Amino acid sequence: MKKYVTLLCIAMVVAACSNSRPTFKKEDISLVPKPVSFQLKDSSFEFNSATAISLEDQSQQKAANYLVGLFNNAAGYSLAVSEGKINEGLIFERTQGLKEGATNWR
Repeated sequence: MKKYVTLLCIAMVVAACSNSRPTFKKEDISLVPKPVSFQLKDSSFEFNSATAISLEDQSQQKAANYLVGLFNNAAGYSLAVSEGKINEGLIFERTQGLKEGATNWR
C-alpha cells in the first residue's frame, strides 16, 4: 500500500510540473475594465527580473513606478524602467484618442 501512495504522489508531482506554460481560453481571462475586443494568440510573455519597462516620456513615470512597486511586493524583484525604445519588454506609449492620463500598454 505504501508503494501505491508513493507512486500516486510522484505521478501528481510529474503531472503538476509537466505544463510550465498554461494555455487559456477567452472565458478564462477577466479584465477590468472590459476591453471592446481582444485576441488570444499562440504566444506568451513572462515577467522576470530581466523584464524592462520602456516609457515614451516622463508623464508615464508614475504608472511605471506603481507597476514596479506591485512587482517588487509580489515577486521580490524590481523591473528596470527606462525612457526610449526597447525591443522586448513592457512598452508604454501614447495613443491618440485616449483620455488625459490614460496609457496604452503593448
